[in-house]
Amino acid sequence: MKRALIAAIVVLAPIAARAQPAGGGKVDAQSLMQSGLKLIDAKDYLGALAIFKTAYERFPSAKILLNIGTTLVYLGRDADAANAYERFLLAKDTDPKQHKAIEKLLAKLDKTVGRIDLTATPADAQIAIDDEDWLHVVQAPTWRVTPGKHAIRVRRDGYEPKTKSVDVAAGESASIEITLVAVARPAPKLVGVPVDNGLRATTQPIVEAP
Repeated sequence: MKRALIAAIVVLAPIAARAQPAGGGKVDAQSLMQSGLKLIDAKDYLGALAIFKTAYERFPSAKILLNIGTTLVYLGRDADAANAYERFLLAKDTDPKQHKAIEKLLAKLDKTVGRIDLTATPADAQIAIDDEDWLHVVQAPTWRVTPGKHAIRVRRDGYEPKTKSVDVAAGESASIEITLVAVARPAPKLVGVPVDNGLRATTQPIVEAP
């Protein structure tokens, strides 16, 4: 199945390289894509992946995600490849005509990986799976992982961070809901300050910053 999958994907790889119009970071990305494709031909998949990621940073076109996904499949990193294709499908600049083919590839990859459907409160919290970089939960409502146990970490400024564990098998899905609790702030302190108004001494409460 993997060979047939790769054969179907590699046809898409040159599309991203040709699709970059001239101008600024787009030209840089186009040059990088050409270099990455040469590394693919030379079977230097790690080198190609690094170049494709740099190209995406220079010019975040959804089409570059196809090349990233292709390279990850070559490397045997099915979960990461599936995440790249998911990001492609969710991107606003994708070609709808390509969705059907990518959805078919994603369905095949989903048989080999586990899926985690993530819901975090507050909605703008950040999530991280295992030791991966922090991801914005809105950008990753569904995340593919290698089968097995994983630690889901959620954080946001002003809230207590929380971690949950999940065990998901290949081809299965797990739903995780994590609600963060706001950090309790200390009550303001009242400090008595004597005030002499010429007649008698009174005390006015002054709020001292915590």
